[in-house]
Amino acid sequence: MDICLRDDNAAQLEQLVISNDADFAIAASHSQHPDLEYRQILSDDYGAVLTRHHPLSDMTNLSWQQIAGEPLIHLSKDSAIRQQLTEYIPAFSNPPGLEVSTTAGLAALVEQGLGITLLPALAASTTAFQNLSFVPLNEPAITRRICIITRKSRSSARCGELSATYN
Repeated sequence: MDICLRDDNAAQLEQLVISNDADFAIAASHSQHPDLEYRQILSDDYGAVLTRHHPLSDMTNLSWQQIAGEPLIHLSKDSAIRQQLTEYIPAFSNPPGLEVSTTAGLAALVEQGLGITLLPALAASTTAFQNLSFVPLNEPAITRRICIITRKSRSSARCGELSATYN
């Protein structure tokens, strides 16, 4: 059995599965493509990422009203995170003051105090965000679904074989 790990965005990972270049992907459910099957394996709650000295950084959770006046730094529109936030918050479809294409760039701008950002907890737990605070959002909470993605027409035996090998 050959194993190839690829670190890419959800749209690209879905495309690899659709084109049979990957047997499966583990990613956020992005497009709900009709040829793909999505089996949720975990939920990833969104929160605000801000500097440690920000007045809201010591809160246990935040409401959307509490961050309403904060300058927001966005990921680019092609990211699944930005697309999901746009579904819930119409303001995310408007051009932001600052927009970046990578989470590393996002972390750098937040760390410089240029604004806050909204991310799922897993994305905010990487080393790029180690000097920042993550505060979960509620009222309403937004959750990203992380799934095993396979082609509907393809047997999932390879996923089971891989799972058995590495358990």
